[in-house]
Amino acid sequence: MAASIRILVVDDDHAIADSMAVLLDLEGFNARIAYTGQEALELILEFKPQVVLLDIGLKGMDGFETAKRLRALPEGRDLYLVALTGYSDAKTRECALESGCDNFLTKPMGWSDLSRVLAEAPL
Repeated sequence: MAASIRILVVDDDHAIADSMAVLLDLEGFNARIAYTGQEALELILEFKPQVVLLDIGLKGMDGFETAKRLRALPEGRDLYLVALTGYSDAKTRECALESGCDNFLTKPMGWSDLSRVLAEAPL
């Protein structure tokens, strides 16, 4: 099942994005990377991911705004959108959900956290 799931990793920290994509690929997922919110908006049209792992602390267009714009696209309505952030406070979680995210993970996270969230995706 993993091989058929397309996941877009959006993080401006290249080391985090690259390592997450490699891990997902090793687990059998089809992963691509966007380092900015704008790249994510462009890649969603081409790659058509089913899941987006979105860093909230992106430089420029932050993850909250990126989530809103992704959701506004026809291709973004059915995404399983997961917010990734170093902040675990209730306000950040609330803003992520209000922006259109379906789930929330606090960095740093392990494979067990990520696989649990992916297993919850309604795919």
